[in-house]
Amino acid sequence: MVDLAPHRSKRKRRLFLLLVVLIVSSPIWYSYIKCPSVWYYRWNMPHRTAMMNYRADQAAERGRSFTLRYQPIPLKQVALSLRKGVVMAEDGNFYEHHGFDFEAIRKAYRFNQRRGRIVRGASTISQQLAKNLWLSPKHSYWRKLVEAVLTVRLELALPKDRILELYLNVIEWGDGIFGAAAASQYYFHLPPQALSPQQSALLVAAIPSPLRSNPRRPSSYLQRRQRIILSWLLGNYRDEKQKQDLLDSIRDEEDQAGAPTPTPAPGQTPAATPTPLEELPPDLFARSPTPAPTGISKE
Repeated sequence: MVDLAPHRSKRKRRLFLLLVVLIVSSPIWYSYIKCPSVWYYRWNMPHRTAMMNYRADQAAERGRSFTLRYQPIPLKQVALSLRKGVVMAEDGNFYEHHGFDFEAIRKAYRFNQRRGRIVRGASTISQQLAKNLWLSPKHSYWRKLVEAVLTVRLELALPKDRILELYLNVIEWGDGIFGAAAASQYYFHLPPQALSPQQSALLVAAIPSPLRSNPRRPSSYLQRRQRIILSWLLGNYRDEKQKQDLLDSIRDEEDQAGAPTPTPAPGQTPAATPTPLEELPPDLFARSPTPAPTGISKE
């Protein structure tokens, strides 16, 4: 009589290994469900993003209207001060890493451990773009795994300037406001290439909390972030740690004092004008000796 036990045991091991492979590779396959071809975005702008749809669904659930402001533009039509400020504030090593800044992750982890809560993030521009294009802001380990796969695919398929171009066109800047063109028109009534360094720094300062920050009526918290980012743009803070510690310190103060002034709903007029800031010469950024990060053209 033939003993079938070894064959059954071998089949079980094979099935188990197959199951492990399927589980481990599931974020990869799921990323292709979300985005069958990243190469499409090498030449085309998205009509809508997952984040736009997520905000529209949120508005519908709450029974309020949702007006989408979104106008894709080429990278060269975005003011150099805004391009440079976004890279400096959001992902200083953008042109050096391949989608993940492991040194920033290590520093953020240690910093958050010391604070006892999550204060500092370490998502790169590529990771943020993957989330905005195809995922949602909901926090979960599954989303982070899929985001990581999509980030790798973005970095393999697109050059850095194209990733930055997409990011500046789809990033959220308020209630229904997506991209540099929509933000500059809504908050300052200007085309994005006409933004001053002060206005660019204010928009960059609002990126971490787009639904709580209002560049048209900036809170003291937002103005302080603006001044730090503007000073960094002008080369006054050459030490990354000094700049990051300043941003973290005012974030702590903001948490203790309360949330910044929320962005008004589309179509609403703010009740007050912005608090005046110190006026700087309009050509100050052009005279700054600080060079643009590698890859950022001065077109």
